[in-house]
This record gives sequence, structure tokens and C-alpha cells, in this order.
Amino acid sequence: MVARRVAVIQAERERLAHELSACRSIARVWPSAANFLLVDFVDAASAADALSRTCAAGLLIRDVRGKTGS
Repeated sequence: MVARRVAVIQAERERLAHELSACRSIARVWPSAANFLLVDFVDAASAADALSRTCAAGLLIRDVRGKTGS
């Protein structure tokens, strides 16, 4: 049961990454083995638009523009 659920989540992550990479406002979807996708937008206006639209749809988006690596 757990293995099937993991497989479904992994397939959905790949599907979503593929769909996002086809969007003109997205510059890059980084490869991921985690439970999130890291996405670079072409500009700040595109990122702000995506943030407001996805929040309105009930999706969680974390804005990490001001974060630096450790």
C-alpha cells in the first residue's frame, strides 16, 4: 500500500514538473527527489502572478527569493 502511494506521488511530481517546464513564464524547473519542486520564473512579475493565482487556488507556494544557501 505504501509503495503504491509513493509511486503515485513520484509520478505526479514528474508530471507536474513536465507541465511547469512548458510554461512560458517559467525559466527552469529544477530536478527533484523531494516532496516539492523548485521553480525559477523568467521575471518577478511572473512569480508574483503565479504566487497570487496558486494561493487563490489553495496551493502552497514558498517564496525563497531572499534566501541564501548554507
